Amino acid sequence: NYQAKVLGIGIGLPGNLDSNHGVCIFSPNFKWRNVPIAHVIERYFALDCFIINDVNAMTMGEKYFGE
Repeated sequence: NYQAKVLGIGIGLPGNLDSNHGVCIFSPNFKWRNVPIAHVIERYFALDCFIINDVNAMTMGEKYFGE
């Protein structure tokens, strides 16, 4: 049972995001507009989901974990 081990899901997405509401406002890579992706993932996996811009996610990874 993955839910016993996983606390949540984090997704780094390219494009403009509303991270507070879990909405991808526009992603040129996926051609998405106003997709409530965090809500979709939360419903499917029954886990909290958080989205962040992919470049910001990379920057945070570098800050906390280095090369």
